[in-house]
Amino acid sequence: MGFRDSSTKETVDSEIKGLLIFGSKEWANRELRYAIGVLQGKFVDSLPMGRLQIALYLKDLLAEYGYTWQVRRLENWIHRFQRGDFKDREAIFP
Repeated sequence: MGFRDSSTKETVDSEIKGLLIFGSKEWANRELRYAIGVLQGKFVDSLPMGRLQIALYLKDLLAEYGYTWQVRRLENWIHRFQRGDFKDREAIFP
Protein backbone atom coordinates (compact mmCIF):
# COMPACT_ATOMS: atom_id res chain seq x y z
CA MET A 1 0.00 0.00 0.00
CA GLY A 2 1.50 3.32 -1.05
CA PHE A 3 0.85 6.67 0.55
CA ARG A 4 0.17 9.78 -1.55
CA ASP A 5 1.43 12.35 0.92
CA SER A 6 3.25 12.44 4.24
CA SER A 7 0.25 13.71 6.25
CA THR A 8 -1.75 10.59 5.35
CA LYS A 9 1.18 8.34 6.31
CA GLU A 10 1.58 10.11 9.68
CA THR A 11 -2.12 9.65 10.44
CA VAL A 12 -1.99 5.94 9.60
CA ASP A 13 1.21 5.46 11.60
CA SER A 14 -0.29 7.11 14.67
CA GLU A 15 -3.39 4.90 14.43
CA ILE A 16 -1.30 1.73 14.07
CA LYS A 17 0.79 2.47 17.19
CA GLY A 18 -2.20 1.80 19.44
CA LEU A 19 -3.06 -1.54 17.85
CA LEU A 20 -2.09 -4.90 19.27
CA ILE A 21 -0.95 -7.26 16.53
CA PHE A 22 -2.31 -10.81 16.90
CA GLY A 23 0.62 -13.18 17.34
CA SER A 24 3.10 -10.48 18.41
CA LYS A 25 5.20 -10.63 21.58
CA GLU A 26 3.05 -7.89 23.12
CA TRP A 27 -0.05 -9.94 22.32
CA ALA A 28 1.51 -13.04 23.92
CA ASN A 29 2.35 -11.14 27.09
CA ARG A 30 -1.14 -9.68 27.30
CA GLU A 31 -2.70 -13.13 26.82
CA LEU A 32 -0.45 -14.46 29.59
CA ARG A 33 -1.57 -11.69 31.96
CA TYR A 34 -5.20 -12.35 31.05
CA ALA A 35 -4.88 -16.11 31.61
CA ILE A 36 -3.26 -15.59 35.01
CA GLY A 37 -6.05 -13.21 35.96
CA VAL A 38 -8.66 -15.73 34.85
CA LEU A 39 -7.08 -18.37 37.07
CA GLN A 40 -7.13 -15.92 39.97
CA GLY A 41 -10.83 -15.30 39.36
CA LYS A 42 -10.42 -11.67 38.28
CA PHE A 43 -11.85 -11.41 34.76
CA VAL A 44 -14.39 -14.21 34.47
CA ASP A 45 -17.30 -15.13 36.69
CA SER A 46 -17.15 -18.87 36.14
CA LEU A 47 -16.77 -22.15 37.94
CA PRO A 48 -13.15 -23.14 38.56
CA MET A 49 -13.22 -25.79 35.84
CA GLY A 50 -14.36 -23.14 33.36
CA ARG A 51 -11.49 -20.87 34.35
CA LEU A 52 -9.07 -23.76 33.98
CA GLN A 53 -10.47 -24.52 30.52
CA ILE A 54 -9.90 -20.92 29.41
CA ALA A 55 -6.31 -21.01 30.68
CA LEU A 56 -5.62 -24.31 28.92
CA TYR A 57 -7.01 -22.95 25.66
CA LEU A 58 -4.82 -19.85 25.91
CA LYS A 59 -1.80 -22.03 26.72
CA ASP A 60 -2.39 -24.04 23.54
CA LEU A 61 -2.81 -20.84 21.53
CA LEU A 62 0.46 -19.43 22.85
CA ALA A 63 2.20 -22.73 22.08
CA GLU A 64 0.81 -22.70 18.55
CA TYR A 65 2.49 -19.33 17.96
CA GLY A 66 5.78 -20.49 19.48
CA TYR A 67 5.79 -18.48 22.71
CA THR A 68 7.42 -21.15 24.86
CA TRP A 69 8.43 -18.81 27.69
CA GLN A 70 4.83 -17.63 28.13
CA VAL A 71 3.62 -21.23 27.91
CA ARG A 72 5.99 -22.32 30.69
CA ARG A 73 4.92 -19.41 32.92
CA LEU A 74 1.26 -20.20 32.31
CA GLU A 75 1.88 -23.88 33.12
CA ASN A 76 3.35 -22.73 36.46
CA TRP A 77 0.19 -20.76 37.21
CA ILE A 78 -2.05 -23.63 36.11
CA HIS A 79 -0.25 -25.95 38.53
CA ARG A 80 -0.65 -23.40 41.31
CA PHE A 81 -4.36 -23.24 40.48
CA GLN A 82 -4.66 -27.04 40.53
CA ARG A 83 -2.74 -27.20 43.81
CA GLY A 84 -5.35 -24.92 45.35
CA ASP A 85 -3.44 -21.69 45.81
CA PHE A 86 -6.52 -19.76 44.70
CA LYS A 87 -10.12 -19.78 45.87
CA ASP A 88 -12.64 -22.54 45.07
CA ARG A 89 -10.27 -25.50 45.44
CA GLU A 90 -13.10 -27.71 46.74
CA ALA A 91 -15.12 -27.05 43.58
CA ILE A 92 -12.27 -28.45 41.45
CA PHE A 93 -11.37 -31.45 43.58
CA PRO A 94 -14.37 -32.47 45.73
